[in-house]
Amino acid sequence: MLKAGGDINQRNRYGATAGHDIATILRVDAESKQRTLDAMQFFVDNGGDIEMADGDGCTIRRTIESARVLIPALGAFVGMRTAPDAENRPQPKVRGEKLGRNDPCHCGKGKKFKNCCGKA
Repeated sequence: MLKAGGDINQRNRYGATAGHDIATILRVDAESKQRTLDAMQFFVDNGGDIEMADGDGCTIRRTIESARVLIPALGAFVGMRTAPDAENRPQPKVRGEKLGRNDPCHCGKGKKFKNCCGKA
């Protein structure tokens, strides 16, 4: 489909791309791990953006970072692409500082603390 002009970063109705599905590991046997690595390499080689967030605000990069526990080789993809505005994003506060309700959440989703991890 890519050769016919399809967009590898096309979102589904939940806001996820193929990269989100690839990074969500369901099986951890050796063959599945290799398939995951091959699919992620294909995704990145064909213009896939690991900075895209799904409907919940979770980026492919964040999903990969979580999955590195199961497949350490996925770590190679974390440093591959950065969004052009990555330097301009609000950085999470360093632990030890008091986090206000309207500050960006420390988890990195980009939401306010009160709407993310601080939700009661």
